[in-house]
Amino acid sequence: MYVRAQPSLFVEMLRLRIGLIIQVMATELARSLNCSGEEASESLMNLSPFDMKNLLHHILSGKEFGVERSMRPIHSSTPSPAVSIHEVGHTGVTKTERSGINRLRSEMKQVRRALSARKEVVFLSGLN
Repeated sequence: MYVRAQPSLFVEMLRLRIGLIIQVMATELARSLNCSGEEASESLMNLSPFDMKNLLHHILSGKEFGVERSMRPIHSSTPSPAVSIHEVGHTGVTKTERSGINRLRSEMKQVRRALSARKEVVFLSGLN
């Protein structure tokens, strides 16, 4: 009633089209999982609240994301398809993989420094 009685209160308000957002979420799931729209809609409705929030956040922010299909039991007897949403970096790897790569890179730099320091010591001792 307030919208009609006092439209000035709602001038700056953003209008969200929930139906279209859900349709985009289902379409993105179908594209990522290479499945039909019906399967994607079912997967979307079975997402946990956390995964639903992540998917919505990634779609609205324009961030790249990855979707993995897994099987999880619903009443510990019948498995149902489940999906998990995770952030993907610029190179196409997940955040966890990227941190592992960064750790490996820093360890390789340390090994190189140690080897070059040893070579210097051997070279300097050969000069004597």
